Amino acid sequence: MALDGNILRGSKRAGAAALRVVVMAGQTLRNVLAQERGDEGRELAAAVRRLEAEDLEGEIVSADAGLLQAPLGQKVVEKGGPLSVSCKATIRA
Repeated sequence: MALDGNILRGSKRAGAAALRVVVMAGQTLRNVLAQERGDEGRELAAAVRRLEAEDLEGEIVSADAGLLQAPLGQKVVEKGGPLSVSCKATIRA
């Protein structure tokens, strides 16, 4: 499953910020499994809350760079998932 922080297009209204969510998507089934609201600066906490509700035994969890921090890794391991971190290099032209 993959975790990704997103800002919902068209959700910004006068006087209010755009809606931010953390999306959990199934890579095999290619669909959204769940969403969790993550206000600005709180996307990591939303991702950890989302994982709390999941059984991660034997599941591989990937996340974007903004979510790939110690609390997320700790929660994956706590819930029975394997810990594997991979980062890609940014190529600048």
